[in-house]
Amino acid sequence: MNSLKINFIRIAIFLTYSLAWAQTTSSWENEYSIQMNNEEITHTFQIIPNPDESSKEITCGISKPCSYIITSRENDNKIIAKPLIYDLDKGINEYAPFGWTNLRAQGKIECLQGDALFICKTAPDTMIPLDEEDYFTKTGIFTIIPDQGFVDINILVPSEQ
Repeated sequence: MNSLKINFIRIAIFLTYSLAWAQTTSSWENEYSIQMNNEEITHTFQIIPNPDESSKEITCGISKPCSYIITSRENDNKIIAKPLIYDLDKGINEYAPFGWTNLRAQGKIECLQGDALFICKTAPDTMIPLDEEDYFTKTGIFTIIPDQGFVDINILVPSEQ
């Protein structure tokens, strides 16, 4: 009987940590920074759920927003970004052009796209295949910038006051 209780506790702890990880990886709302070539921060931006889309959460069939607003802190430019769609039942796989179908099928990557910008999340310290090469993401959040290539994105942690 004690081993049954111990196994139950182990399963409960595993599920709790798994749920916590899933919630943190699927939430995009935060402030971010980009540093090119380990130099000073070159760009900061914020991602928030699109308030105009909040009523569509249920109709999207997912428990997260259908679109987000990415706002540059340097010039207040705004981009509407939407999650890439992976719905094989409907024949939609927007991860395929990047070669990330298997990563998405395993729940190991999630991306937003707006205009020419896309941002992806995966686990920190991960190799990401792209165009027959592998790129390392230390932070687990990345983008690809023309003339700069694969670039890690950092989450800005609010300072304690």
